[in-house]
Amino acid sequence: MQTKANIKKRDLRIFSFALTVILSLFSVKFCKAMNLQAGGALLAMALATFFIGLFLPILILPVYKILSFIGKIIGHIVTALLLGVIFYCVFTPISVILRLTKKDILRLRFEKNKTSYWISRKNRTSKRENLERQY
Repeated sequence: MQTKANIKKRDLRIFSFALTVILSLFSVKFCKAMNLQAGGALLAMALATFFIGLFLPILILPVYKILSFIGKIIGHIVTALLLGVIFYCVFTPISVILRLTKKDILRLRFEKNKTSYWISRKNRTSKRENLERQY
């Protein structure tokens, strides 16, 4: 999380205006659902957030810090979930298929009959051009 010295007024204003838009959208949604009291309260909060962000953005700092902290927690949870889904939906099926077909892509299986695991390459010549531009 950013420290107070790192947070600029511009960042707080941008956050305040974004929060104003979000609160206004929720206000419209509540007003359309015939809940005028909640819609009016949200619209008042949106206007207050707008003017605070416009004239005194430092007052929005506690809200900024709290929402940033909540955002980081949600970010860690979503990251862990996505990595888990990718692992179990991509890597696990590939692993199961390779094991069922008995493929050894990395050649890790021990073979008793082999005298060496050295992979010999044919037609290998050392040229200066090969060493200069390897990739």
